[in-house]
Amino acid sequence: VFLHKGLEIRKQVYASKPHKETATALMSVGDVYTLMDDFSNALHYLHAAWDMYQEVPPSVHLKIVSVLSKLGKLHERMLKYDLAVQYYQRAFNVAEQILPIDHPELFEHFRAIRCDTRFVTMVQRPGQSIHQASRPAR
Repeated sequence: VFLHKGLEIRKQVYASKPHKETATALMSVGDVYTLMDDFSNALHYLHAAWDMYQEVPPSVHLKIVSVLSKLGKLHERMLKYDLAVQYYQRAFNVAEQILPIDHPELFEHFRAIRCDTRFVTMVQRPGQSIHQASRPAR
């Protein structure tokens, strides 16, 4: 309730153009929905945050890395490992443009990609696509 109120206030204050504060509020609401396992609403708010962050200069910044990582984590919780890996990879690619090669945060994004890719490979059976492997076997 309070996050939605804060989001509405930010929308009123920054109504004329996308703003990082509004995008941050969208991401916070998405985080809460993620914690509540309300994946549909979480996806809606996290994607809205991602869209807005892309419109806020500079075009490449750490908030984009953060929202992409959260989208990866959300897809991981939804057992959509192939999509999770894609979002983690995007987060890593953006972080790589911003951070020095030896930065610890860059390593964390690489580790997330590596772990998810290894997990998908472990559950994938021969002749099965990654998308099929992300679904539980019957």
